Amino acid sequence: MRSIKAKLILLGAVSIVCTIILGIVGIYIMNSNNANNQVLNDINNINLMQNENTTQETSFLYDLDLGHYQTIQSNLSAMEKAAADALTYSKGEDYDTDLQSVASTIETVGANTNELNSLLSE
Repeated sequence: MRSIKAKLILLGAVSIVCTIILGIVGIYIMNSNNANNQVLNDINNINLMQNENTTQETSFLYDLDLGHYQTIQSNLSAMEKAAADALTYSKGEDYDTDLQSVASTIETVGANTNELNSLLSE
C-alpha cells in the first residue's frame, strides 16, 4: 500500500461502494415517500367524492331525479376501491386501523344508499 496506484485503487473502490450504498438508501426513501403520497392521494380522492356526494344529495332534494343516486353509488364504489388501495400502500399499523374504519364506514354507507335507492324507485 505504499504506492500511489494502490492508494488510488482503494480510494476508488471505497467511493464506488459508498455511492452504491447511498443509491440504495435513496431508492428506499423514494419508494417509502411514494407509498405515503399514494395513501394521501387516495384519502383526498375519498374526500373529494364525499363532497360530490353531498352536492348530489342536495341536487336530488331539489329536483327528485334518481340519477343523482346512481352517481352517488358509483362514487361510493370508487371510494371503496380508493380505501382498499390506501390500505395496500399503508406503512403503519396505527394508520391501518383508521383506514379500515374508513373502509367499513364506506361499505355501510354504500349498503344504506343501495337500500334507499331501491325504496325511492318504488
